[in-house]
Amino acid sequence: ESGQAFWQLLKQLGVPVLPNTAGCHGVQEAITTAQMAREVFETSWIKLEVIGDDYTLQPDTLNLVQAAEALIKDGFKVLPYTTEDLVLCQRLVDVGCQAVMPWAAPIGTGKGPINPYAMRTLRDRLDVPLIVDAGLGRPSHACTVMSIPR
Repeated sequence: ESGQAFWQLLKQLGVPVLPNTAGCHGVQEAITTAQMAREVFETSWIKLEVIGDDYTLQPDTLNLVQAAEALIKDGFKVLPYTTEDLVLCQRLVDVGCQAVMPWAAPIGTGKGPINPYAMRTLRDRLDVPLIVDAGLGRPSHACTVMSIPR
């Protein structure tokens, strides 16, 4: 019951919740998880994660666009966790993603932006928000990615 009180408080305060599909390894698993989250949290926004490798938690770039496209057709506003690959990110934008969420470095490494050129290219070429999602280990890393010129 204590968990219910917490959710009620968030609801009363109008605190938005962004559910995600963390831990999902396949397209259908991510879609089902997103649909359940929409019912529970009463939001069409979803952070989409389709994991391709359990050790590095690298996104499954081969299935991410398919999952995003299906969710968008189902009425979701999709924020996909991805690598900094320009072609992949452009495809995600092309199917209607509201933003892209590339890593600066693999999850948990704390290495900071390992490919600033790719991040700059994403900033230059995409017309959606860019939200760096993983790999930042120090405040200076966050400053670095926020200062990438447009």
